[in-house]
Amino acid sequence: GGWHWADVRVVDGEGRVNRASVSFFVAGHSGEPNGIKGKNVAADELKLLLPEQEFQPGDVAQVTVQAPFGNGTGVLTVACQSLVASYVFKLSADGVATVDVPLEAWYVPGVSLEAVAAGACERDATDDAGREGKAGTTAPLRPAFALGKLQIEMPPRAHWLS
Repeated sequence: GGWHWADVRVVDGEGRVNRASVSFFVAGHSGEPNGIKGKNVAADELKLLLPEQEFQPGDVAQVTVQAPFGNGTGVLTVACQSLVASYVFKLSADGVATVDVPLEAWYVPGVSLEAVAAGACERDATDDAGREGKAGTTAPLRPAFALGKLQIEMPPRAHWLS
């Protein structure tokens, strides 16, 4: 992210020069915030698990969400060419939640699930020499978030010829 510049210079067959320049801003992460090392939070993995692999229209998919931290809150979105539903969930103390997702007939041949959860977890301690370890038990918890995605396949059996 950040500001970027592009300068272009072209010379045609007769030696004439043409120049163009443009500047533009790209939103997104541009490195360490304010130049202060270690002040950003990296995303953890949020696992989305299903009890079965194949679903039919009318089924309810019980999605188990597993986060590397507990007592957080998240949202699971369902997309089928566009966002069609969203579900807020609360993580238990051990970082688990279950979300029931009804599967509509028009979701065939499948839907995408994406989830994000936010919470807090223990701090990792890294000293000036780069040695890693765990912070003391009196250290405050650090912010944490996790991302995950999953595809649910739904065979188009209703469209098959007998």
